[in-house]
Amino acid sequence: KRSCLARPDCRFPTGIMRTSARVSWKYESPVAAAAAASSDGETESPYMIGQASSMGSTSSEQHIAARLSEGQRALRSIRCRVSGSMIVLGICCSCVTPINLLNSGFPYWFWSLSWAVQGAGIVILNLAPLPDDPALTKVVLVLIALIYAGLIVIDHTRRRESTVVEWYCQPGEESCDVSQLYFTTAHAFNIYVIVVVVVAVAFCTLRQLQKLSWVILSSIFGFNILWEVWRLDELLNAATDLVWFIICAFPGLHLRVQSWMRNLFAWRMRKAAAAGIASLVGNCDVKDILAQARTRFRSISLENIREEQLADNLPNPQLAAVSIPAKLGRCDAFISHSWHDDAGVKWRRLQEWRRDFRKDKIREPIVWFDKCCIDQTDIELDLRCLPIFMAGCNKLVIFCGPTYFERLWCIMEIFTFVHMGGRLDGIVLVPVLRPGQEAEDHDAIKQGLDNFDAAQCKCFNPDEKDQMLTIIRTAFGSTASFNSAVVKIIRKVWSRDFEDDGAGMNSSDSEASHASALSFSSSGS
Repeated sequence: KRSCLARPDCRFPTGIMRTSARVSWKYESPVAAAAAASSDGETESPYMIGQASSMGSTSSEQHIAARLSEGQRALRSIRCRVSGSMIVLGICCSCVTPINLLNSGFPYWFWSLSWAVQGAGIVILNLAPLPDDPALTKVVLVLIALIYAGLIVIDHTRRRESTVVEWYCQPGEESCDVSQLYFTTAHAFNIYVIVVVVVAVAFCTLRQLQKLSWVILSSIFGFNILWEVWRLDELLNAATDLVWFIICAFPGLHLRVQSWMRNLFAWRMRKAAAAGIASLVGNCDVKDILAQARTRFRSISLENIREEQLADNLPNPQLAAVSIPAKLGRCDAFISHSWHDDAGVKWRRLQEWRRDFRKDKIREPIVWFDKCCIDQTDIELDLRCLPIFMAGCNKLVIFCGPTYFERLWCIMEIFTFVHMGGRLDGIVLVPVLRPGQEAEDHDAIKQGLDNFDAAQCKCFNPDEKDQMLTIIRTAFGSTASFNSAVVKIIRKVWSRDFEDDGAGMNSSDSEASHASALSFSSSGS
């Protein structure tokens, strides 16, 4: 039995009996299975549990490991090309003003230009870290602090030689009081910024650091604008600082600038998708996360799922006893659904799909169902293993209702299944349409797809949404790029399974709607 399970060409024969406690196997040779398949026109044994028919070799752990390794390489490449290039560019621009101060022989217009370039450099530095990179975020903040510490040292040195003060003094000013006040206040503010950066790097979380970094830059540019407008002789500097201030002060704007900057160092969409998978798994060794997923992967026979279990999404650790450990690649389907769709209708559609599966395979479907297969005592680790769990399922069965495209986890499941090697013909779309409201629900689903925006999707846990959006922005640079990639996948499945059969539905013909639902489910069994 053990050697047969390890061989991809093995067939599992008739006479399979499954109870809630164990599965009983009867061996049939591959040759006999092939003969039986050819005699009835089938290309595979109808009794094989969990053969990876739609995903091919992706059910193997070797292929899963290769996918994860590819994703990690893609993520490292993105970090190097995007973050590395922007760090170098930012440092070069930020060093212009200190170099200018070291040589006071440059004309005043060159000083103004260097001031603008330095502002751009500091903004670019802050745009460099990917959203999931705490180490580089801290490094950038330290670099900004060092730049302003360098300005203090250079200014103090030049003031002792009276060069800088004379440069700022204007005719009619008594003892250059305004310039002296400017330097004193500027140095005090720079020292305050340095102290805030040190404290933030030591004690703040990644999200706090990212928000604080933009607040610090906004404060710096705001301070500069106040002084430049008050003096009335540095309005050009004030104009450039105003541009940087606006970019830093409005999150939506600096996210757009960040996306545009990354497009300068563009990568292929396939690489972005692979990096997204790596971000889901986290900064883990491929062998370690695969070993964890192997021990945590569970499945459940659909006959053991009860209607009341679909009524709500409240955690119930006792349900884990209903599921059993499973081998990667030997689970028939990953069930994807929204908990906010009608539970009664969803249950009936699930039973219809189950009935068609049993008619085709002559056995119960073995599925991954979130409420029964996620370890409620360590949800975070199971979610990290989710890409591997999905690659270990042969099909993705989507029970799509009016709220499906509003749930961020549902969309991530589609994206993950495809980019872990699942083919589009391995996705089954089953509509969840309420009787008597078929046309209304159909239009709501279509509108949700047409207006899909990951940033507007919802999660049960708001922190999970922030985490998902961080992963998306890390891999794709912006939610708009992710939206485009996901909608492209969904529209292909929609046009195949939904539009053709569902376009003619109307609320006055519930029987036609029911037949349409059956055709959807049977098409992917």
